[in-house]
This record gives sequence, C-alpha cells and structure tokens, in this order.
Amino acid sequence: MVAIQRKLRDFGISFYPASESKRISSDSIVIVDKVGKEILNRISGSPSLIINVDNVGIDKAICLALLSSVGLSAPAHKLVIGIDFGKNIGFAIVADGELLHYGISPSLHHVINEVMWFANNLPYLELTLRIGAINGKEDEALILVSKLNSILPRSAKIELVNEESSSSNKPRRFSYVKGDARAALNIALFSGEGIEIER
Repeated sequence: MVAIQRKLRDFGISFYPASESKRISSDSIVIVDKVGKEILNRISGSPSLIINVDNVGIDKAICLALLSSVGLSAPAHKLVIGIDFGKNIGFAIVADGELLHYGISPSLHHVINEVMWFANNLPYLELTLRIGAINGKEDEALILVSKLNSILPRSAKIELVNEESSSSNKPRRFSYVKGDARAALNIALFSGEGIEIER
C-alpha cells in the first residue's frame, strides 16, 4: 500500500489511511488489498467506490481512483493527451473533458513515460494524442510522433494541432494550470480539426 500512497501523492490526490475509529463517508473512494478488505468490513459507512488492488494492480487502481475523483466511471469514453513543445515540454491528460493530470518537463523521455503510463493503465474506449506544432517548427512534433507511433496502441489517433489556433481555447475552470502545461491543456481541449497522422 506504500506504493499506492506514493502514486496518489504524485497525482495530488489527498487520502488518509482507513482506521476502524473513523467512519467512511459516502463520497469516499477506497483502495484496499486483502488485509484492507478485512478492515473495511469492520468500519462503519459505505464508500462510493471500493477498488481492490489485488484484483486490478496498483497502476490500474490509481487510474480508477483518478477517474472517480473527477466524477467519471471506467472506462472513459475518450482519453485525450495534449503535448506542447516550449522551453519545457508541457503535457495534459484529459478524460471526457475532465483534467486528470498535467505537468512540464525538460525531458522528452519523461513525457513519453507519462503518456504511456496513462495509455497502458487508464481504461478508455478511444485514445487521441494531440501534439502542438507551430508553422515552420513541425520537426519537434514529428520526432515525438515517430517515437510514439511504434509504442502507442494501433487504435490510437495522433493529431498535429496548430498551436496558434488552439491558444484561443482557454476554459476558465482550469485557470490554475499555467505555462507550457496550460498550452498542452489547450491543445488537448482543442475542438478544431487537427491533422491526423497516418499510422
């Protein structure tokens, strides 16, 4: 359960260890293993979701908790990942219009690992990767496309999005996301037509 707590912290999800002295509220998401399941049977209250890590594994349990924390159930209909090349590389993970995770990194390797973690662990029906490209600087985006093309599921769509067109899309409810991560979020939420890369 220590690995789960570490991952929850990484994603900014607040949690507390279950205790027999605390009542579980009806909006709680509970992640348990075999031992935790036995303890849960002795705690009062009924959570909205119980995820048994022994059945789904740590990474899928975290993804199910992430979906539930934004009011979604599994599988997500559409998982969209936006990537922005700037001073750093911004990324945003969006499921059915809800922001699950975002960040920035100078490392393309780190961003690819984040993208693949979600692509491999989050239950979804459709995956679209949108990469921001500025006219005349498409080479950076195409490097990422070539790296991801062989490791993403074949059903995934990869689109190049004109960053200048996507920058007008700034939903207020995500105003706390700044910089290159904000640009990646705008790319993920872009409602116009991107150029789909043939795979």
